[in-house]
Amino acid sequence: MIEETAAIQQEKLGSLLRRLPPNAPDHPVYLDKLSNMRAAEFKITKSATALDQAVELGLKVKNEALSMGFSDHKKDIYFDILNNLGCSLSSRFHFHDLHRHEDLDDAISTGRELITTAPENSRFYAIGLNNLTDRLQHRYKLRHDVADLEEALRHLMITNEQGNLPTVIRLTVPACNIPLINSNATYPRNRRAQGKKKPH
Repeated sequence: MIEETAAIQQEKLGSLLRRLPPNAPDHPVYLDKLSNMRAAEFKITKSATALDQAVELGLKVKNEALSMGFSDHKKDIYFDILNNLGCSLSSRFHFHDLHRHEDLDDAISTGRELITTAPENSRFYAIGLNNLTDRLQHRYKLRHDVADLEEALRHLMITNEQGNLPTVIRLTVPACNIPLINSNATYPRNRRAQGKKKPH
């Protein structure tokens, strides 16, 4: 019953999109909704086809939104688009038993774009930071690239600084647990100005 209702909603939205000209101001918004519906369908049915369509639509809507200036003039919508695309890419990476490394790479790139453009006091920044940290942890487990571990550490410190996590956080890595945050350390408040400096 749920699947049937979702199919009807998707058909209605698809019909609306077919009537809208591609340059219509709201076209990316409706396309993003359709991508989200495909992603929701995947969660229920575990259909690889639905997930592939969610990713394909997410990539398309991001390109449309950029060409229409959403990143400058409709930022909240653009941040939502980035977040949704990143989630779909990450879901496909996990669905294929961690074998689609390019999806994880793209999800990380999308997450980085989100946290470097969204205001630090916004929900988009908080969600993006958590998602990006999780993705970096997964990639570190796959490739053992210390740069991913260090970046994840920096993001965890930011989250800790905001009061969302305990003072000492452990990141699970192959064969060991590494203490990430020194409770006696102090860190600069201007986080974006740090660039890629390592914490002291």
